[in-house]
Amino acid sequence: MALGVITEVGQQGMQGTSRVTGHSRVSVPLDGAYPTGGYLTISTLIKAVIGRGCTIMMILPATKPGGYPAEWARATDALKFFQYPTAQGPATELPNLSAVLVGLSIELDVLWV
Repeated sequence: MALGVITEVGQQGMQGTSRVTGHSRVSVPLDGAYPTGGYLTISTLIKAVIGRGCTIMMILPATKPGGYPAEWARATDALKFFQYPTAQGPATELPNLSAVLVGLSIELDVLWV
């Protein structure tokens, strides 16, 4: 895994009684060596960029690079990407060392406290 430099695109404070106190959007450049299980420790990389000792509550993909859907697996702190190998079949995770994401980037909405 060799993700590019993650950058913060924007930030906004939350109002009301929500436990979530902030929202940031970050851009993550992707590489050509997608690892089995996804890109690990993504929240640690994001926290370093947004500059807070915060707890990340949720990471939501805001874009779908190359048409590949993504999700944040909170239990493993991994950013996973999926493909649809057949028109009617279920989505499956990209295979190990898949190069389909090379040169693409994804924007993620990050909710934190």
